[in-house]
Formats: sequence, C-alpha cells, structure tokens
Amino acid sequence: MKILKKMFIWMCSMTCLFGSGDSVSGLEYFDLGAWQTWNFMDWSKGEVNIVALDTYVDSFSSSLKGQHISQVMLSFAQVGDIINLSNEKYSDLSDSDAIGMLYKNTGGKRINDKQVIDYIVSRFVKNGIMVGISFGGASAQDIDWDFGFDANDPSDLAIALASWAGKVGFTTIDFDVENAAFSKNDPQKLSLFFNGLQKAFTGSGVTLTVMGDVNHWGVNGPIFGSMFKDNPLQTMFTGINLMLYNGQYYLNAGQTPIQSWDLFLWMSQLKENMKLSYVDVSKYINVGFNSKIDYRLEKSSGGPLPYTSMPTAISSGSAAVYIYNTLIASLTTLSKEGVVLGTPFFWDDNADYTVSAVNNYTSQFFANTDNFESDFFGDSIDN
Repeated sequence: MKILKKMFIWMCSMTCLFGSGDSVSGLEYFDLGAWQTWNFMDWSKGEVNIVALDTYVDSFSSSLKGQHISQVMLSFAQVGDIINLSNEKYSDLSDSDAIGMLYKNTGGKRINDKQVIDYIVSRFVKNGIMVGISFGGASAQDIDWDFGFDANDPSDLAIALASWAGKVGFTTIDFDVENAAFSKNDPQKLSLFFNGLQKAFTGSGVTLTVMGDVNHWGVNGPIFGSMFKDNPLQTMFTGINLMLYNGQYYLNAGQTPIQSWDLFLWMSQLKENMKLSYVDVSKYINVGFNSKIDYRLEKSSGGPLPYTSMPTAISSGSAAVYIYNTLIASLTTLSKEGVVLGTPFFWDDNADYTVSAVNNYTSQFFANTDNFESDFFGDSIDN
C-alpha cells in the first residue's frame, strides 16, 4: 500500500522496527483444531491423501511467505500431555489436546515412515517455513495445566519434551498461558522445568506468551512472581510474547491512564529481573496482533486512543504497524542506541483454513482476511 510507504517516510523505517540486517518476517499462530476441516483425510477411515496433503501444505506455505511470514506456530497441545507426547503414547492423549486429533484419527498410520504430524512439519520445512508448537491456549482446562511433576522429575520431563520436539522438527516451543491454572504448579518445579527445557532444546528457543497486563502477567505479577523471584527470565525463555489483543488492544508507552498495559513497565520489570540494559531487554519482547481487531478504531483500544496522529484511509494491518512503530519511537529516549523489539506475531481469527473444494487443494488461508500481515509489512520493505 503506497500510503503505508508514505507513512514510513515521515515516521520510521523498517530498520527502526526490526533492526539493521534483520529479516523482515513474522510468526503466524495456526490452530491445530482447524485441521479437522482439511479434506486430505477421510476421518472416518483414518486414510490420508498424500497428494492432497502435499498440495495443501505447499500452497499454505506459499500464502505465508506471500504475507512475509517465515514461521508458523502450531497450537494447541496441552502441558498435561507432555509425558504422553514424549513417550509417543498418542492413544493416551487427552480429548482437549488438538494435536491428539492427528495422532488418534490416523490410528498410527505413517507417511513415508513418519507420523502424520511429523510429516506435516517436514513438508513445511521443505517449503522454507519454520515450525513451532504451542502448549496451552484459551481452550485449556484446569486439568490440562498439570505438568505431572508429582510423578515426573521436572528436569527429566524437560529433557524428554526437548527430545520429542527436536525429533519432530519443531524449532520453537511456546507456552501460551491464558488462565490462572498455570499458577497451581509448584513454582520451583516450573523453574527447573523451563530452565532444563531451554538447555536441552536444540531449536531456536522457548517462548512464553501472555496477555499485555504487566500487573497481572508480568514477572512480578501473581501468576509468575514466585517463579521469577530468584530466576531471571533469560534462564528459562528466549522471548516473551505480549498478546496485543486481549482486553487492552493498544499497548502503550505511558501515554494513557491504563498504566498496566504499558510497554515501559514491561521493560522496567524485565530489566530489573534480567539485569540487562533496556536495549537488550527489548529484544526479548515480541508483540502480537489479531487480524480480527480493527486497530484503526478507538473502541478497539479498550481505553483512550493513544495515537491521535494515525493516518486515515489505511487498513487495520497498516494501523497495527503504525502503532508498533510509534511504540518503538516513544521508547528510543531510553537509550542512545535505540530500542528494537523482537519478532512480531499474529493470530488470524478471520482466516479460512479449509481447502476450497473436494478435489481442489489450494489453500484459502487468506480468503477471509484483509491481508492483515501483508499490509503490516507492506511496501515498507522497499524503503
């Protein structure tokens, strides 16, 4: 969009947004449960149409890359099933575990000596898309948050999960914590688990995904406070993902009265916990957007609109990147070197994950969106 390019000329370049030399790409969350609508499988028989599966994943990967997305996060598995996944006891997976659908419904059927999920991951990788797995999510029930520490040593469980994830080909392991049941596990055992997982996992990292309210979800908050009390975040996670689409849709930098949804407070808490500079801390923060939210509207904010100079006649995706850049620009006074945030990520509530027809396996992933991610990155890569 040309208007997006003009916006960047007077405001900020992609170097400001992503840092010099970094690739201009993002991460897309993909709900595993949506695979039930894919017609590459006869679910009643557990039969897989390999041609359909290959064609769909290839097309889907092309759609992702067309939106400047280089990573897809498959969600959601449940932490209560970690031991079953690690031991490959797929028939014992809970009904609330979306990943169990692919294991259970195929009856152990393999594709070229691979489990179906393993094959799908390998096909994404062949297309140049990195793949991660996310545990948790809004669908998780209380029982799903039981890590099983009573029966399993946290360090051993971490090693087992890292081994399984590496075997499948996942590059990232994410924990999307959306309810307080997470706090029911012993914080010291959680620390041992996450510390051990980061050390044992050979992929690119282990991330923690939370809502943006720092008073509740921050390292000093009631959910994680005891876990992080004596343990710096970087010993357990390589990044923290702030969901910019729950409650307060505009994360601010101190401009509005809703102080708990404040990027500066996040950075300050992390700086104190991690004993790093603001610049180094900022690289651990990844900010996420939801294509269902219209970021152009004040009512989407849940509070006063903090960005009154936003250009008009732009898409929601363009508005999101404007907000993102404004956040960074407002924080550059913290350091002479400037602040650079981590990788942006997206949740596509408007996406259509189905194939278009019984014998047509073309991906329709962006059919019902306004090309949110494409507009987010837009013509700015030409700056």
